[in-house]
Amino acid sequence: MTNREQDKRAPKTGAAPGSEDRDASREGSREAAGEVQGEGNYEASRRHQRAAHDFAAGHDTEKLAREAAPRSAEEKAELERAEREGRARAAEEEEDLDSSDNEPPAIQRGNE
Repeated sequence: MTNREQDKRAPKTGAAPGSEDRDASREGSREAAGEVQGEGNYEASRRHQRAAHDFAAGHDTEKLAREAAPRSAEEKAELERAEREGRARAAEEEEDLDSSDNEPPAIQRGNE
């Protein structure tokens, strides 16, 4: 039986004896197995897509959108203000990340 077959048969809760060795040996093959975690978790993405599709297929999304709409001009204005504030804050954070102030300090060499 291959490690992959053993992993499929192993219970999902708790670690099986010797699983640390299998997990360590799989580290290098995670990208090939579709388990990339740094730039994206492919399995989580698939679960999310499936759940979103199932929700949309099983609910009247137009009705839900109407029910979520602001009930008064005051509520609408408040939601718009909150959205503007959130967008402004996100833009500031993005600008901070893009600024050269966040560059790592240059390596200074002594007199050689």
